[in-house]
Amino acid sequence: MKKLMITVLLLEGLASSGVQMLAVRQSVGFVGASVLTMSIVVASFLLFLALGYAHGGRKNQSDARKILARNLTISIAILGGGFSYGFVELFYGLLNQITRDMGSVLNNPLLHLGFFCTLIMGPLIYLLAQTVPLALSEARKSDTKGKSAGDATAISTLGNVAGCLITGLVLLYWFGAAMAIFINCLLLATCLLILVSQSKQKNYAQGFVAVFVLAVTYEINVGLSDHLFLSSNAYADSRVVPTDEGRMLIINRSPASFVKEADQSGWGYVEEIKKALFTNPQNQKYLVLGAGGFSLTAADTKGALDVTYVDVDPDLKTVAEQSFLKRPLNGEFIVSDARAFLLKNPLPQWNGIVVDVFSNASQIPIHLSTTEFMQLVGSRLAPGGLAVLNVIADPTMTDDYSTRMDATIRNSFSRCVTDLVQGYGPKEANILYFCRSLPSAGKPTLLSSYSDDTIQSGIDSYVASLRHKK
Repeated sequence: MKKLMITVLLLEGLASSGVQMLAVRQSVGFVGASVLTMSIVVASFLLFLALGYAHGGRKNQSDARKILARNLTISIAILGGGFSYGFVELFYGLLNQITRDMGSVLNNPLLHLGFFCTLIMGPLIYLLAQTVPLALSEARKSDTKGKSAGDATAISTLGNVAGCLITGLVLLYWFGAAMAIFINCLLLATCLLILVSQSKQKNYAQGFVAVFVLAVTYEINVGLSDHLFLSSNAYADSRVVPTDEGRMLIINRSPASFVKEADQSGWGYVEEIKKALFTNPQNQKYLVLGAGGFSLTAADTKGALDVTYVDVDPDLKTVAEQSFLKRPLNGEFIVSDARAFLLKNPLPQWNGIVVDVFSNASQIPIHLSTTEFMQLVGSRLAPGGLAVLNVIADPTMTDDYSTRMDATIRNSFSRCVTDLVQGYGPKEANILYFCRSLPSAGKPTLLSSYSDDTIQSGIDSYVASLRHKK
């Protein structure tokens, strides 16, 4: 196979696999991030990849370069425009508006992600996948069809491998989603330039169109991102907006934290956590999983300065100190996944642990919503320590998620009480769980209930009242 086509296959493979990562990343603020969303994106990718392979093999091989150039031009436009933050927000916003009154099946974020993968990502992958069978027109005559097909698929797949690693570990992490989109468009434009430069009938107009599309792509992605966000990386888009009373930190389109200008106090549930944790803060150690805007220690913490915040977003501290808190952070900040951090710190050492982790407005990451994780939290509490968990669910417990999350938490700790900060009613609201650690055996203590044939409730309540009066 000719060297120029090997280069085209590598770059196409690199860009096409990056599309998967970008589809997940750009949809996080609208549908969350989980195994469910990833499965939809990967399944859609493979479906349209197969369709592209099949249809590309039926194209006229004599027009291969012309078809490839056309496909690449259209792909640059779809990737640059269809994956831009402005378009994605408009797409999901319209879908949500249209299906709002159509029931939970149609107004389902996962279904909306399926539409995005089918209508936007699908055609892009379909066009790029045709590169492999069309590239066979450049195969050496001495090569068998099997060898040519195998070589083309192998080269494209190597590009896929490189694309997953480069897009996820380098572009998204260091440069953000907008720049990652532009760079992947640049790779496709490079493929187009190679084809145009090597063509006998050079179609410079197509090259000029590609340059124009690239310029527009840069502006609607990188330019818009720089204007909208203080930080954009592999995990989140972050910005701070002023309110009548103070400032609000927005992460992935969801309100993440708030501070009042007057006294640096936070939302109601944050103030309730402060009351529970900071009653006697001297010589106490606190751990906060899910930093938000670090509002727990934004105001007076009564000397409770030994606070460690843990979050996956490496830019969060800079955003908070420069634009949200507008002051240095009270406490230490560690960049890590919450569960990984607890596993690396096996000793029970914290007097208070706050769990306030979300991937979007209400979804807790799957690996941080299980019995095993809750028990891990409890095992890291010092004797007499308190775990405070913030869950956004329905206080009336009329759906599976609310009831099962409640059972998961209560089955993982020996004692739990709840605080309905926003009142009782059939709506999503903050539910605070204040829980004590498990006994050393690691199993909840099963207590007997009161019955009519004893007076234990009277005796216990009397003893408890005496204890609290002291």
